[in-house]
Amino acid sequence: MENPLFRDLFLGFTRAVFLFLRLGLESYAEKNFSLSAKRKIILL
Repeated sequence: MENPLFRDLFLGFTRAVFLFLRLGLESYAEKNFSLSAKRKIILL
């Protein structure tokens, strides 16, 4: 049988990792987007 406490900890851990990765990807994408937008504005 599974240990419910272990399962809850595992779910919480994976959820935290997922949120952390998503925030990191979003900030990374924002930086790249703003940089590319600035480059396009400069080129125009």
